[in-house]
Parts: sequence; C-alpha cells; structure tokens
Amino acid sequence: MLTDHARNYAEAEALFKKQDAHREESKAWEEYQARERAMREKTARLRALRLARDQAKQRSASESEGTTTAGSHLGKGKRGAGFPERIGK
Repeated sequence: MLTDHARNYAEAEALFKKQDAHREESKAWEEYQARERAMREKTARLRALRLARDQAKQRSASESEGTTTAGSHLGKGKRGAGFPERIGK
C-alpha cells in the first residue's frame, strides 16, 4: 500500500512539475510577444518621425533653393493663366 502511495505521489509531483513548466512557458511566450509588439510600435513611431524629418528637410531645401514643385508653375508667366487656358486652342 505504501508503494502505491509513493507511486501516486511521484505521478502527482511529475504532473505538477509539467503543469508548472507549461505555465512558465506560456508566461515567457506572452512576455516575448509583448516585447516584439513594443519593438514594432517603436520602430513604426521612429520611422514616421524620420520620414517627417526628411520631408521637412526636403521642403526646406527646395524653398531655400527656389525650386518649384510639380504643377506650381501653372498660372504663372507671360500668358497669365498658363496651361489650362491653352487646351481649347
């Protein structure tokens, strides 16, 4: 009878250790996913900041050089209204 008790105790102990290991693995997986999500969010935020900075630099450089953007020359010049006026002629 004592051997059955010892065997049952050992089986219960093994089951407990297995369940405990599973809980630890689940917890570690959730922590890993949280770190990955945080890294993706941080990367997206930094990318948006970098793109905004680069766009501002480009805009500033084009304004200081006096270059025009696409379509900004329309309506200027000797004829006044520019390209849209010449379509009908």
